[in-house]
Amino acid sequence: MDQSAQAVSACRSNAQRVIRAAGLTPDTVRVVTSTAATFLRTQPSSYDLAFLDPPYALPGEELSSVLIT
Repeated sequence: MDQSAQAVSACRSNAQRVIRAAGLTPDTVRVVTSTAATFLRTQPSSYDLAFLDPPYALPGEELSSVLIT
């Protein structure tokens, strides 16, 4: 997950390589363009593993509250 279109594009490309190499189904990996706060607030699903690009521009307390959500 990232807000940057360039970062999301790189993640999607890498995910496709992993999917092919591991023989996984395409729905195994989900790459999202979003802020961490918005994604966590709006997704009802649970995940086994999530790579989040924390919003480092936020002050420490605000960042903590987003990641704890």
